[in-house]
Amino acid sequence: MLSPTDMGKDDGVILLPGDMNDGDMGNPTDMPAPPSDMPTPPADMSSGCEPGQQDNDNDGTCAPDCDTANLGCTGSTAACDDSSGTAMCVPTPESCAQAKALLGTQDDGVYTLYVEQDPEQPWDAVCVGSRTYLPLSVTSGDSNRFEYVDIQPIPNDPNGTFEAIPMAVTSFWMVNIDPSTLQIDIDDYAFAYTEYYNRDIENEGKVMPFGVVESCSRQLPDQNGYLSARGKIDLTNTPFELDQTFAPAGNCADDASPSDSSGQVYDLHIDGGGAPDRGCGYMAPSSFAARLGQRCDDSVITPENQEAVDRGVQLVYRGDAPSVREYPKTCTEIKFTNFASFDGDHVLYADRDPGKPYQVECDGMDEVTMPTFPAGGREGAISEYLELPEQSGMSNAFQRTNDAFQVALQTRYQKVRFDPRTFEVNIVDTTHVQNDVSDPDLANETVKYGIISSLALNNNSPASGRVDLRGTGFAIDDAFGTFGQCPMGDAMFSENNQVADLNVSGPGATLSVIRDASSNVAFCGDDFPDAEGYCSETDFILRLTYP
Repeated sequence: MLSPTDMGKDDGVILLPGDMNDGDMGNPTDMPAPPSDMPTPPADMSSGCEPGQQDNDNDGTCAPDCDTANLGCTGSTAACDDSSGTAMCVPTPESCAQAKALLGTQDDGVYTLYVEQDPEQPWDAVCVGSRTYLPLSVTSGDSNRFEYVDIQPIPNDPNGTFEAIPMAVTSFWMVNIDPSTLQIDIDDYAFAYTEYYNRDIENEGKVMPFGVVESCSRQLPDQNGYLSARGKIDLTNTPFELDQTFAPAGNCADDASPSDSSGQVYDLHIDGGGAPDRGCGYMAPSSFAARLGQRCDDSVITPENQEAVDRGVQLVYRGDAPSVREYPKTCTEIKFTNFASFDGDHVLYADRDPGKPYQVECDGMDEVTMPTFPAGGREGAISEYLELPEQSGMSNAFQRTNDAFQVALQTRYQKVRFDPRTFEVNIVDTTHVQNDVSDPDLANETVKYGIISSLALNNNSPASGRVDLRGTGFAIDDAFGTFGQCPMGDAMFSENNQVADLNVSGPGATLSVIRDASSNVAFCGDDFPDAEGYCSETDFILRLTYP
């Protein structure tokens, strides 16, 4: 049985031999330029063949071209291709169902599809069952992330003051696309992940649709506290661009001027909420916005045809994009491009950019024995580990200190688990660590990556550590802060943010990535409050960037 990879990237694409691409016979530099009044010969004369014939394989034999072969490919799942010298029907499936039927398989994987069955409009799709997904190439930083902003009480504020914060942020790795209409289903979350910053919102299961941002910050009495919800649709390094307008909607929505920079990138911003019913404002695809309508003060705009409005984002074919097969961004893509792929070192491409290769260790590919593409967040069997070449001194080593043993525990990381979609490091994965234990009570513990702490009451045993990404291609794109009891310390960046030297002291002090801080105690003697913080994610915390 054929696998999805048997149908290559260029199947069905008409390619001209190299000499015909020059448009003449032989070496063009050996021939004098023709007089300006000499008529241009017909294109078919370059092969010596009559009109309707071709010699694309240069064997001296003329054969019918696609125009005269009358193979009847048009309208089926195939198109005519005569680039081999023989006109033939080649597969040009438009949908996953057609591609799988042609190959006689039901396996999930990466398949080449063709917009409108046009051999000159190929694209790499991930077929999951009967559904078709577009792999988004740029999913790091703020790309393809969409915020929900609301207000909550400031922890431990005696005045009961509220603040506006992003409470939920939904990120998409792939989007469900109708291959016949090229419309994205904005409510498909099979390959999306939501980070929560509020327990109640997490328990509620709030998610943000693709291309929608929501802000309720105008419920605050002080406009200085208003906070825009932000999002970015980013189709960079895909063969598509947007053919979609966006509009504000909801309650007192204040358009913060979304921008379209290239046809492939669209920034979304919105403020909203407040009178008359403490609702929220949205920036959304125009059809979705029309469904919501707009309300503010005492005026009401009633949306028309609410039930008939599509919830989608429209794309059009653009072409000229790095392929998933040639420039994979995850080990999962490697596995489902070639199911025979095995564990070990592989090359990935940051943001599917051909100019940003880096090496990872793929782990778990051998355990995937069924061709079923893993959905969801980061819990799949396949994982990526980024090697850390710098291992001398304090590079990639992190300490926990106390009075009895000074350096009670030091953990050094040879590799870190890494999410190549978001460029975030799993700070608790201990697959590739070396522990140096002085305190026997800590024999079964490790220090998190990028986290140091001191329990020295007399402050004579500060803790140290160094995040050192030299040799990886990546740099740090995150902030560090202190928390705990009487913390004193900082993070000093160098080497173009590839290195961060960490130091902290205090009787119960920790220096960490701010998103890992479960407390913001700033004064000696305070109790640790039950702060909400970055509550849904405890593993992939430290964010990197590929400059």
